Amino acid sequence: MIGSRKNMTTPSMPFIVAIVNPVFLIHISILICTSLCNVQVDLHVDVSSVTTFSSYDSLSRSTTIETHGLPSFDRFHKSSKVLQKKVFRNTSSEALMISKAPTTFGSWRPPLLKMKTLGGKVLHKPIHICFIWYGLWPTKSKDVLRTAILSLTPTSPIEDFPNLSHWWNIVTQYYSDSFGARVNVSNVVILGGEVDDLYSQGKFIDPFGPDPLDIISRNLKLESQSGLHVLLTNEDAIYLLMISPDVTLTNDGFCGFHGFYCLNNWNVTQEKDCIDSTLLLYAVLPHPTPKDGTLNGCAVAPPPFIPPNYIVANDGSLDSMVNVMLHQVAEIATDPFGSSWIYSPNGASEIAHLCNYVFSGGDYWYCGLPDAYGSIASSNSCAHTNFGNLLRDKDTGVSYNMFGINGLKFVVQQLWSLSNDGCQLQNYGSCSATTKLQVQETGFIQEGMFTQGIGLQRYAPAEHCEYIIHVENAHSLTLNFTTLHLGFDGRDYIEVYMGTQRVRKIIGVQKENVVVHVRGCNAVVKFTSYTGRSPYPLSTGFQMLYKANMGI
Repeated sequence: MIGSRKNMTTPSMPFIVAIVNPVFLIHISILICTSLCNVQVDLHVDVSSVTTFSSYDSLSRSTTIETHGLPSFDRFHKSSKVLQKKVFRNTSSEALMISKAPTTFGSWRPPLLKMKTLGGKVLHKPIHICFIWYGLWPTKSKDVLRTAILSLTPTSPIEDFPNLSHWWNIVTQYYSDSFGARVNVSNVVILGGEVDDLYSQGKFIDPFGPDPLDIISRNLKLESQSGLHVLLTNEDAIYLLMISPDVTLTNDGFCGFHGFYCLNNWNVTQEKDCIDSTLLLYAVLPHPTPKDGTLNGCAVAPPPFIPPNYIVANDGSLDSMVNVMLHQVAEIATDPFGSSWIYSPNGASEIAHLCNYVFSGGDYWYCGLPDAYGSIASSNSCAHTNFGNLLRDKDTGVSYNMFGINGLKFVVQQLWSLSNDGCQLQNYGSCSATTKLQVQETGFIQEGMFTQGIGLQRYAPAEHCEYIIHVENAHSLTLNFTTLHLGFDGRDYIEVYMGTQRVRKIIGVQKENVVVHVRGCNAVVKFTSYTGRSPYPLSTGFQMLYKANMGI
């Protein structure tokens, strides 16, 4: 599920909205943007009464609440008044290093979340991505979106870092035991065909009605000149319905959603009931329109930041669409039928939703989960989004955090990592239970993932790392900590030892370099992160240069 963002400061009472549609049954995972918050809903529902609904707690940021199970809908009627433009402040100034915690947090840090499977399937066979281009799509825009998909499992390694291939490695951690043996999400994502649909359902589309399924089903029947179907028709394919900006959605206020349906029986709401037919996975992805400068709340890098493919395709909305598309593909791969990897007790947060609009190590991933984190999720500090921590191309000025193939750059959110129990941009292994030896006269030690001096993701909890510097004939060592992002409560820290004597303990987020001098030719640097709770925002690690002082 993908959601839009916004900042809200006024609490409000919960409400429910129902949208009436024609009769058919469907499962969808969707985020709706309401007037005061955003909600992801996973539905198994008879939409002869209602297609989807939204409920909310008062949130100050546009991450989403997800829930399984529905109240009674008989009393509810269509309402468009709850859908409105999403507005949020540019908070790049908050991305600067600070030496103490925001007052809202004090010494509070989020508890650990443990993602667990409900036992359902994952997509373990090669995943075929099928594009249905609804409306008029420029060639360059298509190329960018295809390139993002092809960058997930490229035929040759992407040399630049961070990159989308490593991002997909987070997805392949997820597995299923429902096939008789444990299988992981496939590490093969390829194109499975594409088709142009020039408004077969007109220029007014109801995304929550039968229109998307009509469009997909119609295009599955198209044949090429050789008599072969243009699109694959199998359960290992994901059908991406790409809606062009000149198409009007009769119900909007969302960035994208995914679901499944039984090809020959749209009344099926559970995987097991699709008998003698094909169960198809799909996502609906409208091109976000610049209604209020924030692309209807779906922007990944609002002004003054320049999205990376604005220059490539002359389309300022395209990068936001890439982010939404990859969000949906990751969730379909790990939770195709709403029965696999979903966070509990929240009940409907999939691996991308847990990290919705988290682009760097300074973003707050827990703000959309008030049932897990309590009142902190409703604080104004949850509006904090570190666009200032995106990487910047010095030649073009574009902002990005990810490389793809063919030299393209992207802005892509983080995903929930099984190995590190947190949001990550790249699959990052623990340094615990290792000792790293440095013997050169000068060297560099880093804990965390930094690019251009920016910490793009948080380190894991329960880290215990040790680095030994041993330079023969040195009379002293100078350690220069150039970057220090260790949270705010002192539970994550660095210790510097000379033999068995501790000469310095370093905590916090430091604006200036911290220099430590150690006599002799040996120094030990130990890094520890707290076991019991998740790291703070800006808990991205440290970078240290050292120099051995030789001679007398």
